[in-house]
Amino acid sequence: MLKRDPYNHKERWERWKEQKIDVIDGISKYNSGLILTFLSDMEMGKNVSPISRKGERSVVRLNNLRGKMIFFAEYFDKNLDQLNKDEIHKLFFDMRSGVLKRKDGKIYLAVGEYVKDFKAFWSWLKRTGKTTEDIAIYLRRSDGRKPPWVYLTEEQFKTLANAANHDYRALLWLMYDTGMRITEPAAFNKYLRNLAKNIFGTSETPARKPYDKMRLYDIRHNACCYWLKRYPTTTSLMYRMGWSEEKEVRYYSEFLGQADAIDDDNMITTEEKTKYEKRIELLENDRQKTNELVNELIKKIADLQVSLKN
Repeated sequence: MLKRDPYNHKERWERWKEQKIDVIDGISKYNSGLILTFLSDMEMGKNVSPISRKGERSVVRLNNLRGKMIFFAEYFDKNLDQLNKDEIHKLFFDMRSGVLKRKDGKIYLAVGEYVKDFKAFWSWLKRTGKTTEDIAIYLRRSDGRKPPWVYLTEEQFKTLANAANHDYRALLWLMYDTGMRITEPAAFNKYLRNLAKNIFGTSETPARKPYDKMRLYDIRHNACCYWLKRYPTTTSLMYRMGWSEEKEVRYYSEFLGQADAIDDDNMITTEEKTKYEKRIELLENDRQKTNELVNELIKKIADLQVSLKN
């Protein structure tokens, strides 16, 4: 099945490659060479981390890496492979504390993603012999808290879903039941925000995000809360939600005030973890196929609504 690409990641990546640039605009020739070689290796699956999956990186990943690497090169006025621990730690500290803001004046909310991509780049520098020092070893990805999201009680979600039109209603219930990760079509997100605003207003939810900022991924968060109350064991919930680590269960159990219900008997052994990781991988493949079908259906609904409106 042809995978849908609603955000045109493949087209953007191919268009950027077609320019056949030797120097990235606004970046020194030396850093441009590092970035271009790094991206080329990631595209072909060369010199990737030995502990991560093998093979070529997706165009989504490549576009994300490209954007982050240009950000680092623009921020630091020196060769990237000559950075030291103080410089890189200060950058992420300033991003997290709000000292360094985005171009639109807002604070960075997903600093962990920048950390992840820098660690990937620095590990590549070490594997290719361009540096020996590991300045990224003490960088932390997690901020200790999840990004804000829209929390709905079960009754609130039922009210929301039943107020949606019949096409979106079916999709909302499907996503609530499966807890699937899904690409976020803009039309559906806009519809969901307006629907939540009309029903619940603009106040902040217990998960720190206002009702009128709701998006599709928030349904997965709510599905996690729904199923946490219904599974007697941690392992069953982890399998359903596609988690390989127990910290996710801890987060939602603490959020719902059920942390005391999770004891050592619920935790999994190393052997069980390996087994579940394999089962989760198979489950994710099935979910990917379902995800693609749902994305295609959402796109068709959105196109139909536009046609009817016109």
